Amino acid sequence: MKKKSIVENLSLNLLKTIMCIIFPLVTYPYAARVLGETGLGKVSFAESIIGYFSVFSVLGINTYGIRELSKVRDDKRKLNDLTNQLFSISMINTVFIYAILIISIFKISYLYEYRWIMLIQSIMIICTNIGMDWFFTALEEYRYITIRAIMFQAISFFLLLIFVKQQEDYLQYAAVCVFATAGSGVMNFIYIRKFVNIKFVIKQTMLKHLKPIWYIFGTNLATSIYLDLDRTMLGIWHGDAAVGLYAAASKITKTASTILSCITNVMLPRVSYSLKNESHENSTKLILDTFNYTLMLVIPMSGGIICLYNEIIQIMFGIAFIGAGKALAILSVDVVISSINRVLAWVILVPHGYENKVLITTTIGAVSNLVMNFMLIPRCGIEGAAVATCISEITVMLVCIFYCKKIINIYDLFKNFYQYVIPTIMLMLLWGLLISKIRFLLARILLQIFLAVLIYGVSMVIFKNSYCNIIIDWIRKRIGEKK
Repeated sequence: MKKKSIVENLSLNLLKTIMCIIFPLVTYPYAARVLGETGLGKVSFAESIIGYFSVFSVLGINTYGIRELSKVRDDKRKLNDLTNQLFSISMINTVFIYAILIISIFKISYLYEYRWIMLIQSIMIICTNIGMDWFFTALEEYRYITIRAIMFQAISFFLLLIFVKQQEDYLQYAAVCVFATAGSGVMNFIYIRKFVNIKFVIKQTMLKHLKPIWYIFGTNLATSIYLDLDRTMLGIWHGDAAVGLYAAASKITKTASTILSCITNVMLPRVSYSLKNESHENSTKLILDTFNYTLMLVIPMSGGIICLYNEIIQIMFGIAFIGAGKALAILSVDVVISSINRVLAWVILVPHGYENKVLITTTIGAVSNLVMNFMLIPRCGIEGAAVATCISEITVMLVCIFYCKKIINIYDLFKNFYQYVIPTIMLMLLWGLLISKIRFLLARILLQIFLAVLIYGVSMVIFKNSYCNIIIDWIRKRIGEKK
């Protein structure tokens, strides 16, 4: 199979990610204004419950499939056999988990109130698993993934405008949010036949996949706990309105994290392939590149959110959601920490076969999050939930670093950290001392963006940041080619 360009893969995945982000950035504020915090909170609470079942249904097949298929993608027979085995494991588990979900909805009285929302959202469980996105990521079919994502997001946007028009339309909103995932899953199931002969199989060799899959599943479960537990506990202690406010804040930071995840999503199969078929030095270089490009983007992004948290909330969700501002500022710190964790776990530990270590780190993080949520949410509400999330991510980061030092020099990872932090702090000081005093909202935002680009760019040149120079050289070559 022809080796695809990392830059092209990153560009396509970034385009797909941006388009997937534009959809919630447009639809979420629209839904917030139409449904209000209570209606939005109902959908968000039900979504947090479905999230747990989704993690159980997927197990760890997504990450495991990407890693293992990346190694055999040049051998069509092995690719076909491994794909069918992982698909069959996924289907057996999906049927079992879906049955438990249906029983839970109708037998647990607290969930019964949300039954119709949850039934609609549960369609994602089936379609995600038959869609086998891990297959296309492992083969680096980003062109197809990008076109498919844009198409279904566009259709979903028009469906939102047509069917969600009043406060009682939260069921329609839930259905529209499901449509893009469901449609993508069905299309994947059809298109995958171009590459492999997909079928249900039962083989004894399937058993060897279960141990690493369960390790990764445990990691995903622990991660899901400290990503969704806050909304669940807020709903129980403070009601749907609090969940709606917190969902607004977390939607923005998750959007930022999603942009950054496109880097790790592309690099996981490439690092796995490099470790199997190339040199250790090359895989180390790929890891250092991934880490630095992530820091280069995430640190100023987080600083910008801290400065503009009230403005962002006001523009996106309206004055009714201004109570989510402080939680957004706190969660912006989590954007940096969680992005670092993503690289440490999924680009360093998992490709090297240390999924058991990732399970340990995320379990520790989940326990930490559970304890902090119980301590902070009853007293501090949504701000307490945000602080608990940050503390759990910091815990995960420290444990990940402990394990990663056996694989890579930690100093090499963080030696450029100050180059990204210093200009970001300068921008935050400028905001506090000068820009925030400007009366007009749009003028404040535009001036902050302009200064951010100017100061950050100049700082990278002064520090002689090699990764920034690589980007500049690549742009120059592209411009030269066009001329």
